[in-house]
Amino acid sequence: MLCALTLIVKNDVSPTSGTQGTTAAAQAILLYLAVYLFMNLGAFTVAGLIYAQTGSERIEDYGGLGRRSPVMAVCMGAFMFSLVGLPPFGGFVAKLNVMYALGNNGGWWWALVVVIGVNTIFSSITTCASFA
Repeated sequence: MLCALTLIVKNDVSPTSGTQGTTAAAQAILLYLAVYLFMNLGAFTVAGLIYAQTGSERIEDYGGLGRRSPVMAVCMGAFMFSLVGLPPFGGFVAKLNVMYALGNNGGWWWALVVVIGVNTIFSSITTCASFA
């Protein structure tokens, strides 16, 4: 996703005149990087706190997290849902912004928008199915 936007910014393949397309693509890259940074930092911080609490890195240690530490469970859920790209979390907004910037450039970039959208939908379905 970021590679495609980098190509847009670097080559200025925007059909619009001036630097409007380049500015939108650069803003989309910066927003996505900032959101992705905080999503990952948050998820790994919670994982580190769970390790400090339990002394183990096994996935079984996350069982019952809602009873032991409900705040950490809610935070981990929010970070994970944001990483998947579920609305209304920041990951969804960042992906939507990237898809908007790609879509405005026309041409074969629409194929990448479709791939990003299908990937987000598939990730959302598998995430929701794992909680059922």
